[in-house]
Amino acid sequence: KKITCYPSFKDDVAGSYTFVDEVVVQDGKLITSQGPSTVFAFALKIAENLVGEEKAKTVANGILLK
Repeated sequence: KKITCYPSFKDDVAGSYTFVDEVVVQDGKLITSQGPSTVFAFALKIAENLVGEEKAKTVANGILLK
């Protein structure tokens, strides 16, 4: 599986997962993010999976997130 995580942990996941240096990564049903400052992007990716991309974009616009 492709994942992301806090960058200092990337060596800890090597071998078990493929580290991707992006804020949020989705591989199938698995959604990962890099840390506390990525919480909005992480939450919006979950929302996108639950209610669709358009509604997730509406929420992002509603909280002034670009």
